[in-house]
Amino acid sequence: MLFLNLDREDYAKMGYPDGAIELAITVAASLANHITGLEQLPVGLMTTGLDPLTEKVTPFLLPPAKGQGHLMQILEVLARVQAQADTQFLARLRRAAVHLSWGTTAIIITSQATVPLQETALLLKRAGLRVTVVLVSLPRLHREEPAEVEPTLDLPVFKIRREKEIEVWAPVI
Repeated sequence: MLFLNLDREDYAKMGYPDGAIELAITVAASLANHITGLEQLPVGLMTTGLDPLTEKVTPFLLPPAKGQGHLMQILEVLARVQAQADTQFLARLRRAAVHLSWGTTAIIITSQATVPLQETALLLKRAGLRVTVVLVSLPRLHREEPAEVEPTLDLPVFKIRREKEIEVWAPVI
């Protein structure tokens, strides 16, 4: 299950939000394609953003499923959803995760390893989910580095700063 944070303000804290948000969407699309196409496993998506078709902020929740048709639904959402201010990402993630089966992989795609994110990841891990965190940010000069995930949480963490880095770690997930 892919959990994509599209809170513009989270990405803005790291500088250059538009490019980082676009990279996060690309990461989600690449992972969905990899999971569905190569691994032939079910994949789902949870995100919230502005839907230009309805001109409203919309929570999208596509439960895990297999097949090319389902992948196309995920890619369609990712192609049209637009980032906006959303302070409820972690609350929505926790609510959606309750419905996942034990052992499901939860991949959280976001910009920062905040303390609340780490607490949520630990909660998911204790509930029997396999949690992976993907931190997306653009390369920057003389900017503060994003917070690290606490090593005691024992979670796989991947940092993506360029699109070509996706290919390196996607098979690992």
